[in-house]
Amino acid sequence: MFTVITVLVISLQMLDVFFFMFLLCIWVVAFGVAKQGILIHNEDRLDWIVRGAIYEPYLIIFGNMPSNIDNALFDRKACSVNGTEPQKPKCPILNEDQMPAFPEWLTIILLCVYLLFANILLLNLLIAIFNYTFQEVQDNTDTIWKFQRYELIKEYHSRPAAPPPLILLSHIFLFIRRIVLKRPPNSYRTFKEELPEVEEEELLSWESFMKDNYLLSCRQQQSQSMEQRITDTADKVGTMTDLLQREEAKGSVAIVKRLTRLEEQVSQSARALQWIMDTLKAQGLHSKEDAPQLASPGELKRSESEPNEPHRQEKSEREKTFYHVNARRLDYPDSTIPRFPVVEEKVPWEVDLILYSPPVLNGDSQEQMDGHLCRNPGGRTGMRGRGVLTCLGPNLILDPVLTRWRDSERSALEFLAVWDQVDGLWTLPGGPVQSDEPLPDTLLRIMGQKIYDRIKAKVVEGTKVHEGYVDDVRNTDDAWVETTVLNIHLNRRSLLMADINRVAENTLGCVELVQWMEVSRRTRMCSYQRDALRRVAELHQRTL
Repeated sequence: MFTVITVLVISLQMLDVFFFMFLLCIWVVAFGVAKQGILIHNEDRLDWIVRGAIYEPYLIIFGNMPSNIDNALFDRKACSVNGTEPQKPKCPILNEDQMPAFPEWLTIILLCVYLLFANILLLNLLIAIFNYTFQEVQDNTDTIWKFQRYELIKEYHSRPAAPPPLILLSHIFLFIRRIVLKRPPNSYRTFKEELPEVEEEELLSWESFMKDNYLLSCRQQQSQSMEQRITDTADKVGTMTDLLQREEAKGSVAIVKRLTRLEEQVSQSARALQWIMDTLKAQGLHSKEDAPQLASPGELKRSESEPNEPHRQEKSEREKTFYHVNARRLDYPDSTIPRFPVVEEKVPWEVDLILYSPPVLNGDSQEQMDGHLCRNPGGRTGMRGRGVLTCLGPNLILDPVLTRWRDSERSALEFLAVWDQVDGLWTLPGGPVQSDEPLPDTLLRIMGQKIYDRIKAKVVEGTKVHEGYVDDVRNTDDAWVETTVLNIHLNRRSLLMADINRVAENTLGCVELVQWMEVSRRTRMCSYQRDALRRVAELHQRTL
């Protein structure tokens, strides 16, 4: 292998040498012609022209300095005045003192520039070209060796195995086989076009695993090389989005005011029409048909806010159709056991996956719920057992969203967030709920017993904005996370708000930082909690 790589490197470097010699010839001829034209006037002997324009500049590269550049060693006897002596070069134009008349500083400058480019720049360029070629071959050593080995094996297999002169026996055997026995030549076996179902499943699983690894490595390289640029772009986009949202909020406030005035006018018109109808009835005027019942603006508003039943069913059916992504990550948290790779089209349980054999983590997969198989409603995850969750089946958590208005003008909606130092994200103060407590222990640990009790008293005033399955990285086929998002809106001027602000100030500099954050898409949160904030923003007529 080393010999093959060495020969390949030398062959590629020979091509680099030809390219380098082309550049070097340009500099050698340029300096030689200029020097010859300045030193020697009207030289007509071809051999001495080639010697002065090409041969001497080439030797200068290797340290052979010419003696006729600065006239330090000029000798009248060493040259021929008219160029009649074939063994001597022609003398330059001489002055009255029999010394060269040309300015010697000009040729010295040309020599310095020539040595700078030829001996330093061009030679270092040649070294850089050689280094690049060697590094490129070294990086592809394994691939090149495999191709060379394949060519060698292919050549060896295509020829008779016996060496000369025994190779004659092989030719005689081929002659008898083809001419006498009339057997067809051996044909190479081609690849299979149709695979059995089991082999096809294995091939698809392997391709999916390699695809996920390749995409993951590409995303890592992209994030490492362009991280700062993406961060700057995200900040600019977030700033522009906030400005547009504020402009949109101002426009929506004006529209709400106009609709309110319109509802008041409709209400007044309804009361006036009712008065007219009552007056006509009092005067004894009756109609053949009964008078229509006028609906109040509140009833109209409720009827508009509640969609019809078929539309609600269609919407719920659309919301149920999704494939979880985080629950199919190859690396399971706090475990060295990878998940079984599941492609997107094989996630639903209704789709058959014959080779599906995921590993079991923390307990065997069991049947629960009155004998029915306890399976993840989101589909296959590539992992069975309880995992890092507390129990099989749904693991219920409560995410309380404590919100407030930033100021009296309601310029921005804020929520109470807790900094997760491990994941580097802002999270809601949620978690598992005890059977006798309506709020999670996380809120009790952060706020203390007094504030916790006062928040618990406002649970009845809260609004449930979401309840259902969560695409969490801890999910398995037998255990998954389901959350309930409860919005509790607080008055910014209340005593409870002052106590919460005092707790938030005391956590500055701590690991578990508590802070009021604006409900915005720029906030770094996990995907399902950002979706919960979007629902809370819609509840308060804001957009995320």
